[in-house]
Amino acid sequence: MKKLIAILGAVGLTATGSASLLVSCSTPVEKDFSSEIGKMVKDYIKIDQGTIYEDSNEIYTKLKSFNKEMESEILKLKNVDGVSKFNEKEGTFSDPDSSIKPSSADAVWFHSVYTSSSVSEFSNNNDFNKWTITIQYRTPATNKTTGELYWGKYNKTYINDIEFFKAKKPNAILKNSDGTEQSKNSFTLVDNQVKIRVDKGDNRENIILNGNEKITDINISLDTQLFEEPEIKLGNDKFPTYFDLTLKLKQGQTLSVDQKIFIKLPAFQDIELIIEA
Repeated sequence: MKKLIAILGAVGLTATGSASLLVSCSTPVEKDFSSEIGKMVKDYIKIDQGTIYEDSNEIYTKLKSFNKEMESEILKLKNVDGVSKFNEKEGTFSDPDSSIKPSSADAVWFHSVYTSSSVSEFSNNNDFNKWTITIQYRTPATNKTTGELYWGKYNKTYINDIEFFKAKKPNAILKNSDGTEQSKNSFTLVDNQVKIRVDKGDNRENIILNGNEKITDINISLDTQLFEEPEIKLGNDKFPTYFDLTLKLKQGQTLSVDQKIFIKLPAFQDIELIIEA
């Protein structure tokens, strides 16, 4: 039997709904606020812990309406000065209204709730990803020159009384080197090599991981007697949405039968490629 080898990509994941600077809450006011929002969210989305959802977007999409439908209740909470609006066209939540200054040093501006996860919860399960719910908000900062309060950096906290919910691992999208989508998982060598793009598509899960934990990100198994070590090139974004994979035959080798290549990604379904003889 031909030997198979795993090629590991040294990259690391942040599967959150925002690229903003985030810090965890720490003050009693923030903890009380987060606890109250957590109770609202729990009643609002009613997660079924026994269900493996078809798509993590089932919960994420529902949360987009939370601000609009619950705004009046959120504004009744102690210390809450405002609630961000969701922009359907841009798919983002608004920043605090510049005309609304924090009413006190303990004020809170509610931004959003969204699904998030850690690298370990994506990589430790073969058939599903585990997600939790995160609250995002802003608290006041002080202008050192004038002493006036303004809305400072974003903060976040996890809703502790909502356990992780499960969603099936999605399928990555395979594309040709020119960016066109490949409808099937079979590719043909050209000049003894093939270039394949593996893309996350519209999924919230990241195609590779970008975090502090050291885990296996891209795992490729192939016949090392036939193929050179795979070349992996990540997309240029801070959180790449794809990677390009180049497979080359070793000098003097030819394919007499179709070859199977296996790709394992922590947040996605395993991929089986066929390189046609």
